[in-house]
Amino acid sequence: MRHALLRLAGILIALTLVLTGCNLVEVDPIMQLDEDLAALKKQYSGVLATYDGGEITQEDVMGNFNSQYSYMSQMYAMYGMNMTADVVEDMKKTVVEDAVQSVAIAKQLESRGIKLDDEKLAEIESETDEHYKEVYDALLPKADGKTDEVKAKQTEYNIYSMGYTRTRSPR
Repeated sequence: MRHALLRLAGILIALTLVLTGCNLVEVDPIMQLDEDLAALKKQYSGVLATYDGGEITQEDVMGNFNSQYSYMSQMYAMYGMNMTADVVEDMKKTVVEDAVQSVAIAKQLESRGIKLDDEKLAEIESETDEHYKEVYDALLPKADGKTDEVKAKQTEYNIYSMGYTRTRSPR
């Protein structure tokens, strides 16, 4: 009888754990954000256009696309209209064409021997870092997470998903 009660108690405990969705296993948020970021980077690595000597990826145009999308959606909303799928497709084509044109201009300047000096490149790099930090500082307080480390990782993910990177344009 004692063994029967122990078995019954064991079955009841097991059922309780199963039916209540016992959450004894917790997902590491840092690991989950790393996985999400890797998946997003894989998605953003898709080639949108190729040119002599390189390619334009989705990552290269996401920042410009998100800026244009935000602006256009505000304009449409201001006039009480909804953006159509055709408008969004046109924006996609435009940002890719703009990226290709920028590369073509850079290649033409390079072939003519026109380039920025190291001092100007360092200044641009510094401005880029400052802008990234401003965006990071603005988004950090809004990030989800129980710890500062998780909030920081969530902020980096959010920034990347919006198209902000520290890398330069394709060349």
